[in-house]
Amino acid sequence: MDQSGTPTIEAVHRDVGFANEYRLEVIKTMLAISTALLAFTVSFRPKLNPVWYEWMMVAGWVGLGASLIGGILTMYCWELYYISYRDYDHKGRAVAGREYRDKVNKCRKAAFLVQCVGFLIGVAGVAMFAGVNVSNVDDESINSEARETRNAD
Repeated sequence: MDQSGTPTIEAVHRDVGFANEYRLEVIKTMLAISTALLAFTVSFRPKLNPVWYEWMMVAGWVGLGASLIGGILTMYCWELYYISYRDYDHKGRAVAGREYRDKVNKCRKAAFLVQCVGFLIGVAGVAMFAGVNVSNVDDESINSEARETRNAD
């Protein structure tokens, strides 16, 4: 900080850099969790008898899929946002660059909202489905699969 208490330009740049790193990590973490949870729940569905509230799992899958699409679009929008400085501002078209970034920002915010809401719906749907059906796992199918695995060895 300088004498007036105003942060120096170096401090502002450092803070913006940290904010960008944290933003990127949040987006990447939600993408990774959504991908893993979607892949795991689709690939390793337990045998349930009876199955209650299957719509919760479907809602979870739809939410996780929306989260993935929103996250990818968010990352793409950030790419468009940053590259616009090269494409507009450094070519003497700063006003057009600001207008373009305003459009990209609206898309980015919508995509991030889709990512966050989809993530919440996805995780909640899968968790509620698991919670409701935890006592419905077909023990016989688990035991027969274990026997088959042992006999194959």
